[in-house]
Amino acid sequence: MDKRKTIDMALGIFFLGSLWGFSEASLGGWLYSHEIAYSSIYLTTIAVALIALSKMLYPSRWTGTLTGTIALFFKLANVPFFACHLLAIFLLGFGFDIAYAVIPRLYSGKYRLPLIGLIGTYGGRALFALFITYVVRYEYWTAVGLPKVIDYIFISGTVAALFGAIVVPSCAFLKKSAGAILLPKHRPRFSTGAVLAVTLGIWILQKAL
Repeated sequence: MDKRKTIDMALGIFFLGSLWGFSEASLGGWLYSHEIAYSSIYLTTIAVALIALSKMLYPSRWTGTLTGTIALFFKLANVPFFACHLLAIFLLGFGFDIAYAVIPRLYSGKYRLPLIGLIGTYGGRALFALFITYVVRYEYWTAVGLPKVIDYIFISGTVAALFGAIVVPSCAFLKKSAGAILLPKHRPRFSTGAVLAVTLGIWILQKAL
């Protein structure tokens, strides 16, 4: 990968990860403060869209995890520390990296993208629920135990996964428009500066909220 593509990729992941972090910090904060039922479904759907765009624009093995890492640090820098949410963000990105790596090797038909959305969402949520409950043994999860794990993976998780199956192929239609901004072919210096300015603006806006 040449220097230009490396810069574009780094900046694009920084931008998409910042958008993900912004949704977690702003929309997520509002949803949880108002005790909206199944808030994680809305946040997961937005996250899946941003992961899908990241994977489509920058088809590297760990793009999803890197995008999630940016989102994680965005939230860490802007809201009180809550390890549960941070781990969920990271493992969702990681789960999609696994889905994007494995599923195309097993199935390459026209339903490949919906399947990636379905399995990636299920996988990310399952990794998180099992890890936070049985490895970290976080009290908020162990106090309820298996019923909470089942709900997160198979009940609310199924709804989120169905949204994922719709969102991922839908992002294929947005790839060209997003690529015109994040993969500039004309006036690259202007485009790069504009994306960087908007990304920094997202961080400043969150601080001001």
